[in-house]
Parts: sequence; C-alpha cells; structure tokens
Amino acid sequence: MNSQFQIAPSVGYFVADNLAVGLSLGYTATKNTYNSTFSNNLSDLAPNTTFRSGAYVQYCKMLTDQFGLVGTLGGGYQYNRTTYIYGPAGNMNSGETKQKGYYASLTPGIICFPVPKLGISATVGSLAYSRLKETPTSGEPVTTDFGASFGLSQLQFGGTYYFGR
Repeated sequence: MNSQFQIAPSVGYFVADNLAVGLSLGYTATKNTYNSTFSNNLSDLAPNTTFRSGAYVQYCKMLTDQFGLVGTLGGGYQYNRTTYIYGPAGNMNSGETKQKGYYASLTPGIICFPVPKLGISATVGSLAYSRLKETPTSGEPVTTDFGASFGLSQLQFGGTYYFGR
C-alpha cells in the first residue's frame, strides 16, 4: 500500500513581461507498506519525509490575457529522512537514514489567471536532477538521480500568487 501527501507553496514576482522569479517551499510525506514474499517479513517504511526550499525562474508565453504556456527552472536545498521497520513479527528492527543535498528541475506546463495575480497551473512531469548525501556517512553516502519523468501519472496542479503582475 502506498500513500503520499505533498504541499509546495510558492510566491513569485514578475520582473519583466512574462518573466517571474520566486521562492518555493516543499514538503512531501510518503508511506509504503508491503509484505516480502521471499522471507515472510513485514516491511513497513514509516513516513519518508522530504523538505525542499529554493528559488525559481518562470517564463510565461501568454496565448490570451488569461491563458498561457509556462516553463519553470527551479533549484535549491533538500533534506530527506527515512525511518524503516523490518524483520519478522516479534523480532522487529528499526533504523533511520538522513540525507541532505540539492536539486534542480525544468518543468513545462500550462497556466491560467482567473484573476490578475493568481495563477493556476498544471504540469505533467519534469526533467530533474537530485543529489543527496547521507549523514552521517555510511557505505553508500551519495545518491544522484537525473532523468525525465512525464505522463499522466505525474499530473500536478498548483496555484501561485504573483506580486507585481
């Protein structure tokens, strides 16, 4: 069973026609529970939490006064904490890993301004890079990911309040 909660508020300012800069925060909590078919162990990955803070640059190509295409380049700091419980019933073990590092992403999407300063957006994935270093360092201290993830399973909606628009 998988469940996820994600929130990522951001605030932006138009510095020129169709060009905005801004700050963003992000929090994600994910929980996966599964039974291992090989060892009859219950493995419960207690909430994996990720916190991100960063900046972004966004270009809007407005097709009408209220609707347009948008591209967002963002990056910043991230912190990840994973707590896990594993082992057969009656002999459970637990552990925790902490990682910190940075991220960058390029995300295309569409945007609609139902009122002049509030943008409602939709995206279907991104091109992203992430580097996390485990603290304290253990056998595999650095995780690096780079790739494209597009599709309806990546569909996200968002809202941004723009000062100066």
